This record gives sequence, structure tokens and C-alpha cells, in this order.
Amino acid sequence: MTYNVKMISDLVGIFRNHVVLIIYCIVGLASALIDVVGLKLFSEYVGLSDVYAVTIAYIMGMLFNYTAHSVLTFKTKMSRNCFVKYLIVVALNYFLALLIVILLKTFGLTLILSKILSLPVIFLSGFILSKRWIYK
Repeated sequence: MTYNVKMISDLVGIFRNHVVLIIYCIVGLASALIDVVGLKLFSEYVGLSDVYAVTIAYIMGMLFNYTAHSVLTFKTKMSRNCFVKYLIVVALNYFLALLIVILLKTFGLTLILSKILSLPVIFLSGFILSKRWIYK
């Protein structure tokens, strides 16, 4: 009997981890959509310069991302400490992406392909650091 309870508990734990990963992906896609739609809105309809449009849209996506991960993905209370950790991970992932792109370009890959190839690394880094450090 105890073995069955342990097995069921293990299965629930595995399922719960997959749900968190799926929600993490959905929130990431929604954040990217907010960023892109915001960029289009601010650049084409409001008439802001590219720098302002990109900056405001990026901040909107980032704030949505932090809030949605806090509330939906990891179900933690939002705090200044978590937000500072989130910003550190954003900066770390930015520099990691930059490093990967520069490295891959030295091997003759294009900028776009290099950026695309950096995305899985950034995704995994962001997920692991979010789960084990920011929202723990």
C-alpha cells in the first residue's frame, strides 16, 4: 500500500513540474506578444521613435512576464526582493545571449540564426533560475 501511495505521489510531482513548464512557456509567449504588439502600437500609431517604442514595449512585456510568473507559473507573492532577482536574471540572460551570438557568428553563422540558436539556452537558464532562485 505504501509503495502505491509513493508512486502516485511521484507521478503527481512529475505532472506538476510539467504544468509549471507549460505555463512558463505560455507566459513567455504572451510576454513576447505584448512586446511586439506594444512595439507596433507605439511606433506606428503613437509615432514614438524606435528607441522609445522598443524600450516601452520591452518594459511592458517584462512587467507582464514578472507578474504572470509570480501569480500563475510559480504562485508566489510579488516582492521587491523577487523583482530585483528577476532583473538580475534578465540582465544575465541578456549577456549570455550576447555571448552566444558573438561566439556563433565567429563560426560563420548569421546574426538571426545565432540569435535563434541562443533561445533554448536562454529559455533553460531563465526557467531554472526562476524556479530555483527567484520564485522559490
